[in-house]
Amino acid sequence: MAKPIFDLMGTFPGYREFDISLVFLTAFTIFVAMIVGDAGYGLIFLGLAFWGLSKASESAKLPLKLVVLLSSAIVIWGAITGTWFGSETIASWKPFNSLIIPQIASFAQEGVDSVLAVQLICFIIGVAQLSIARIEMFFRTLPSLKAFEHLGWLSLLWGLFFLAMNIVLGITSWQGIEFTPLVIPLAVAGFALIVLFSNQQGNFLRDMLKGLNPINLLLNFLDGVSSFSNIISYIRLFAVGLSSVAVAASFNAMAMSIGFDGPQAIASVLMLIIGHGLNIVLALMSIIVHGIRLNMLEYSGQLGLEWSGYPYEPFAKRAA
Repeated sequence: MAKPIFDLMGTFPGYREFDISLVFLTAFTIFVAMIVGDAGYGLIFLGLAFWGLSKASESAKLPLKLVVLLSSAIVIWGAITGTWFGSETIASWKPFNSLIIPQIASFAQEGVDSVLAVQLICFIIGVAQLSIARIEMFFRTLPSLKAFEHLGWLSLLWGLFFLAMNIVLGITSWQGIEFTPLVIPLAVAGFALIVLFSNQQGNFLRDMLKGLNPINLLLNFLDGVSSFSNIISYIRLFAVGLSSVAVAASFNAMAMSIGFDGPQAIASVLMLIIGHGLNIVLALMSIIVHGIRLNMLEYSGQLGLEWSGYPYEPFAKRAA
C-alpha cells in the first residue's frame, strides 16, 4: 500500500537501494494519525473511502485501501487523545471520554502534562526510525569493516537522543535511570567508531588515518550535528497536530460566539463548515509537507537513498 505514495511523489528507490516500503508505510501511518489527529475528520475520510471502494474498479482500489488504513489510524489517535472536531464538549460525552488516555489528551487533564508526553513520543518515534535505518545499514554493509561505522552512528544517535530529552524536554531520568551521564560516553564512542571505520576499504591503518584527516573530521562532526537536528525534526508531529486542534477549537469558539438561536444560526453553521473545511485542507497539506518529508529526508538520508530508480515498464520505449 506504499506504492500509491511513491507514485504520487514520482520517486522510486534504485535497483541496488533499499526497499523501504514496510518501514515507510508504518511510520507514515503514525505520522498521518498525529498530524491530522482528529477522530471526527478521520471518520469523514473513512466514510468517503468506503463509499469510493463500493464504486471503484478493482484497479483503483489500492489507493482507497491506503486511505482506509490512514483514516483508521487518525480515528484511533483522535479517540485516545479526545479530539472530535476540536471540541472539548464532544470529548466529554460518553463513551468518548472513556477512550481518552489522559497522558496524551489534547485538552488539559488535571495533574497531567500531556504536552510533554506527546513531545516525548515524537522523539521516541524519531530515534526508533533512525535507529532502524542504521541497523539496516550495518547488516547490509557486513562483512566489510565499514559496517562498524553505522554502529558508531547508532551510538551517537542515542547519545544525541538523551541530550535532546535533557535540553528540549527537561527529562534527565526514567525509572531511576539517569540519562545525562550516558550522553558523553555514547557520543564519544560513536564518534570514535565513525572516525575509525568510515573510510575503511581494506587497509585498516591507512584508512583509519584517512578518518583522522581534519577535513573528514569536520565533515563527520557536521553530520553529527545534522543527526541531532534530525531527531529534533520529529517534534513537528506534535507542533502540527497541536495547531490543527487549535484551529478547529478557534472556529468552534467563533461559531459559539455568534450563537445558534434565530437567523444567526445560519452564519454559525457556515462558520463551522468553512472553518473545519479549511482545517482539513491544511491537514492534508501538512501530510505532504511533514509526513512524507520525515520518511523521504530524515529516514532515507540515514540509508543513503538517492531515489535514483524508475518504474518498471516492460515493452515501453524510453525517449532520450
